[in-house]
Amino acid sequence: MIIQEWYDEEKEGLAPSQREVLPRFERTRELRAYSDIIPGLLQTGPYIEAILANVQTERRDYGIRDVAEAVQARLERARLLDAPDKSFSYLLEEVGLYAAICDRKTLLDQFEALKAGMERPNVDVGIIPQGTGRRSTISESFHLFDDACVSVELIAFYLMFDEPEKISAYRQQFEAYSAMAVRGNEALALIDKAAAVLGGV
Repeated sequence: MIIQEWYDEEKEGLAPSQREVLPRFERTRELRAYSDIIPGLLQTGPYIEAILANVQTERRDYGIRDVAEAVQARLERARLLDAPDKSFSYLLEEVGLYAAICDRKTLLDQFEALKAGMERPNVDVGIIPQGTGRRSTISESFHLFDDACVSVELIAFYLMFDEPEKISAYRQQFEAYSAMAVRGNEALALIDKAAAVLGGV
């Protein structure tokens, strides 16, 4: 198991840490991820910029202003969506559609990009409706890279592990949440509902 504090990860800036993970994404054939915000590879540049600007504000300020460079590094990963030998499964909490991490226009544009991403044949997006009953809850976002490793993002640090029993635990959690999620027209309706609340439709 690797335990990495954000302090150590980001003390040289945000861009290096964004570039560092690219090879892991390139190696992965099946990516599964759970998040409380719109997933990374489906994020627009302005949405990413808002997220990373918040990160720089909320965490320790190292005086390195490389948000624009970090945005480009993350956007570079989006090309992997075009790879025919890769599949992407994302689970998103409905409440994440309402996360006030950016301005209204940026969020509405992000909704359109999310819907476009859902049309890709190798992308599956499930949205877990608010109020869905569940026996357990988890607060951390996580990525399953094939069945090789899992990364888990926490407030002060992130975890990376490749122990089979831990990978299995997160895979089971992903499958349980996947069963709760809605897809297709039902998911699109939740996105349109959030857009309507913002006054976009």
